[in-house]
Amino acid sequence: MAGTTDVEICSNALVLIGHRPIQSLAGGSDSVLTCNSVYPLMREAFLTEHRWNFTIVGAQLNRQVATPDMRFDYQYTLPADNLLDGILAGYPSGDTGAKPVVDFVIQDGLLLSNRTEMWCEYRKSVGEEDFPAYFSKALVLMLAADMALVLTDSPLVQGRLDRKAELAFRSARSIDAQSAPPNNVIHDFTLITAAHAPVPT
Repeated sequence: MAGTTDVEICSNALVLIGHRPIQSLAGGSDSVLTCNSVYPLMREAFLTEHRWNFTIVGAQLNRQVATPDMRFDYQYTLPADNLLDGILAGYPSGDTGAKPVVDFVIQDGLLLSNRTEMWCEYRKSVGEEDFPAYFSKALVLMLAADMALVLTDSPLVQGRLDRKAELAFRSARSIDAQSAPPNNVIHDFTLITAAHAPVPT
């Protein structure tokens, strides 16, 4: 299911419930309305409730001189595609083997520090087209289980899908863990495009 779309995920979930597949999330059918109500929340919850390795990336942060806190000389803008409000780790450079640092704070979506350069490891908001197959499969089953009772009024169908969804979730976490770098830490940023603005003079 890698390289999928929100429509395909919802359609596959509906088929598991016993409903007809859909071609669009537009319209007023019970299936479409339920998908539009449940899927966005399910998607965000599924992405954030576990530290999926495929969402973890690194980037250099944009530096500005002025800060809202007199203790610090610089403020850095966090990545726009950050899935969460914070970061997983901060680094003084993008060099391989750079060690994490803790002499910074995050306030109102900004990282404040006295360091003249900051890189970070963070969880990126990933679109459906970049979901790994194991993640899409688990998400489809989780979505089907969540919509089953509403669309079928059958506790038996929901229970069956709940069990399958739990197994798929465990499998997805296991597969994802195997893709983790050593110690679950990313130190090599050499292949990452940094969105780095010039320092104001």
